Amino acid sequence: MKEQPGKWHYMDANYIVLTKVLEKVSHQDYKTYLKEKILKPSKMAHTGFMTDQYSRLPAASIGYLANGAAGQLPNFTQLPGVGDMYMTATDMYRFDRALWTGKLINEQSKAQMFQPGSTSHYGMGFYNDPALIVNRGYLSGWNVSNGFSHGGRIYIVLFSNEKNEKVSLSKMNGELYTKITATI
Repeated sequence: MKEQPGKWHYMDANYIVLTKVLEKVSHQDYKTYLKEKILKPSKMAHTGFMTDQYSRLPAASIGYLANGAAGQLPNFTQLPGVGDMYMTATDMYRFDRALWTGKLINEQSKAQMFQPGSTSHYGMGFYNDPALIVNRGYLSGWNVSNGFSHGGRIYIVLFSNEKNEKVSLSKMNGELYTKITATI
């Protein structure tokens, strides 16, 4: 334990522990649970779990580092619940939409999920920023910034397969939101 409850400190290990809790409570392995309870109801047809066979998939992308080299994939068997999934940007939108419209959780649970748990605005996987509710991730050259407005009217899904310190997808997400809202 790094900090006392109530103090924010992101750690991938927390999501590994969460998958074990989910398996214990649901009596299913977490991949089966996610397929049944998240992927299927969200109609996420182009989403799966990373294996050493990922690069053989017809639409597999390669994550690149700033120097142009391909990023090294980690051993995903050691990272359950932590970046061990792939999906298309469309499937990310489908997840966001299903989450927002109540297909995955009820309104009370959604309100609790988006409640910031610390001064960082982070709580249960999302940053609850003033304009957007955002989650993001980085792995071996891949970069994701996924956000939607508090009213669920605007969705901005940004995926990149290049790690570039000069480009912030999070900043770009906010800029796009500002431009979109200025036109509506």
